[in-house]
Amino acid sequence: MKKVTLLIALLFILTACQSRLTPAPVEILPTPSRTPSPTATPTPNATERYQGTLQANQTQNAGYALTLEVKGTGIAQTQTVQALTPTQTPTIPPTPTPTNTPTPFLILPPVQGEASAYRLVTPSPAFLLKFQIFNTSQDENTVYSDVIQKEWQRAYTYSPELMEMIRNSVYQGWYSWYSEEMLMSVVGDYIVEQFNQKGLDFEEDYFSIQTYPIEIDQDTTPEWFILIRNPELIWSEDSFSIVVDQTEDGHFTRLVNQLPWYYGHPDVPNTNEQLQDMDGDGVMDVVVFEEQIGAGLTKLDVHIAYGRSDGLYVTLPAITKYGDIYTDDYGYETPEWYLSPNNGLPILKIPEFRELPWGCRVTTYTEYQWVGGKERSTFHDAGFPETPECAIARAQSADHQEAIRYLNFAYNSGTLSPENQVFVLYQLALRHTLEGESWAAKNYLDALKDLEDQKIPIAVNLTEQIQPLLEETEISPYKLCLSAEAIAQDIPNEYWNALQGVLAYPYEGLTEGYPTPLCNIGTIQQELDSIKFDPNVSPEVPLKERGIPVKLVAPVTFPDSTKMWLVVIEEREPSIISLGFGNAHTRVLGFTQKQGWQELAQFFSSFDTVQLNLDDVTGDGVLDIAFAYPDQNSSQCQEDETSYNISVLTAVSENWIVFYGENDFCQPEIEPFNLLALLEDKNADGIVDWGVTLLEEKDYDVALVAEIEPEQTWFYWDDLAPLIHKSRVIYDLTDTILTSPTPSLLRPDLEFYRARWSTGDDPASEQIYAHLTYLLALTYELEGNEPQAVELFYDLWANHPDTLWAYLAAARLELK
Repeated sequence: MKKVTLLIALLFILTACQSRLTPAPVEILPTPSRTPSPTATPTPNATERYQGTLQANQTQNAGYALTLEVKGTGIAQTQTVQALTPTQTPTIPPTPTPTNTPTPFLILPPVQGEASAYRLVTPSPAFLLKFQIFNTSQDENTVYSDVIQKEWQRAYTYSPELMEMIRNSVYQGWYSWYSEEMLMSVVGDYIVEQFNQKGLDFEEDYFSIQTYPIEIDQDTTPEWFILIRNPELIWSEDSFSIVVDQTEDGHFTRLVNQLPWYYGHPDVPNTNEQLQDMDGDGVMDVVVFEEQIGAGLTKLDVHIAYGRSDGLYVTLPAITKYGDIYTDDYGYETPEWYLSPNNGLPILKIPEFRELPWGCRVTTYTEYQWVGGKERSTFHDAGFPETPECAIARAQSADHQEAIRYLNFAYNSGTLSPENQVFVLYQLALRHTLEGESWAAKNYLDALKDLEDQKIPIAVNLTEQIQPLLEETEISPYKLCLSAEAIAQDIPNEYWNALQGVLAYPYEGLTEGYPTPLCNIGTIQQELDSIKFDPNVSPEVPLKERGIPVKLVAPVTFPDSTKMWLVVIEEREPSIISLGFGNAHTRVLGFTQKQGWQELAQFFSSFDTVQLNLDDVTGDGVLDIAFAYPDQNSSQCQEDETSYNISVLTAVSENWIVFYGENDFCQPEIEPFNLLALLEDKNADGIVDWGVTLLEEKDYDVALVAEIEPEQTWFYWDDLAPLIHKSRVIYDLTDTILTSPTPSLLRPDLEFYRARWSTGDDPASEQIYAHLTYLLALTYELEGNEPQAVELFYDLWANHPDTLWAYLAAARLELK
């Protein structure tokens, strides 16, 4: 059956491209009922299904290897090959004149005869390039690209027609739809062909070409490292490279091992440093700096390509450095090269810096060598400057005892400003309370009175807040934190900033101003763990005695009689008032004897605005907890709707509770919000129907949940993904089959999921059926069972012509 969406997509693309030639319509036969799989395999259970996957993954280094397509991540990339001096000036490409060529869209021909009339063939490279365009014009294309790459590796042979197709695609605007490696294969072979016809100095209208002589096979003729670039063709304007051997008669041959296309950028050539013998084996190697910039970060990868007789052997990134491009809190500096006085081999030195608060700058550097092909690195650390500022900075990430030593050093230096003295005294008191030493904490808090007498505003306000704590036998760390936060409630206007919120009493190294709040429940976990109480009795009283702002305590009993205490607290966070989140942070905590305290959920909202439901709505004997509150910051809803952020905690098996969190629910403003209506379990499967809907919308197989027995009690969406997310499972199966020498081990998995997920008449189910059927066919082909593979490819072509897999399947068959 023809799908309307496929025809609409084709018409739209043809119109957008303004092609002068209109292809013949796609001829597709009516879709008969599905033919059953030609093999019958016993259905495995949930554990058995993944045994084959794991076994195949363990041996995937052999057999049919697949180089996966590198996809964009939304980070603008600037990639540089430093250290290469070209032997000629790059050609500046002139503006080409468009030529009229047929639009390379595909037409699926009708089948002829039965499956027995066909035999297997390898698809042509021209077909695969056309299919890449056709595939990318559809709604979903990621998984097809991986399969196309594998077929391309088996089918690829260069021809002038392929190069002409790429040239035409640049004019048509389709070049970005090609797989980059497919493009590089064609363009690289074209360059070698031109070398053989015209020599190294030929001029090319489409590319700038830089040639670098190297010696990697120790013969009398040179090899050449070639960098190629065309901003109109290469995705994200990167260069790519090939390695070419020159024979005595002047013939050029492309060597097997190359740098991946995304390594390198020919802007800063420096042959003397990065094109030399790095490992001491007597042949040249290539070092490539790949720098990526974006999302507020910069990343430097240093790739080592060792010279071998068959090309350049590329390792994984040998070195990776990161930097902050906005605040310059940390980063790397310009790499340096020099020769080792010991062995004469090149040394790469990469300096790094870290800018800590209070103006504490730390510099280090690492030296790298590659002796015998093995990386050796030596780290050099000059240490932290012995200054009070660096002592304060180091204390923030140190354990309590070490932090106390740093802070005492800073305080005793006698050089701190009065405001910073307040900060250090407060920090010392807090650290001692966390160590259970209230007597020491009181000594430091008493020292604040001297600064109070000097009329230092923060000392005056802080002393007023902590006065009641000094009268208690044991000072609660959380109460001490709250005292510090309370001084931000009454702040002069000059300490407000429209972008950053409260900047009360600013310090040199702390933008928030008032003493940094370690009071957050999530950051002083020791406070919770140190509270002793009977697990069979509510922890509400002990928590409140320690100053924990408890709003709700409820028991949860599992079917195996394991008990958990659910605790809801509300923290005030004045430093985020101006950011639109409100000034309250509600946290949901859980306590079990086995796991202690864990944070189960959190959201920026006052508990007073939260709609709460505590009830066994699923009927499984376990309490179900649901929270909902108006989400003013959501942009998911229409103007006449209100957005609610909803979190649901519900049991789906013994000792296993699932968290449906941070889900926006839109409802007309005129209708009252009814949380209980969302918590029905009409089919009595133990999962609220709303949760099932969420799982299904995210493409999860809810039916598999009951088969899984995780070790942890609480888990989140990401914990489900590897086992019951359809897209993830199918992608993993595809990747494993394409890279495993024993793909037949995955056949039970393919049969299981094909039967489970492709029984519906909707387009999504048909795509899953076609996808998994194509993979099944590959498992038979790769083990030499051609008749079985032909049967499955034929099934796709004849019975599922509305899927992209039918086009690939048809390209694999020809009449005998």
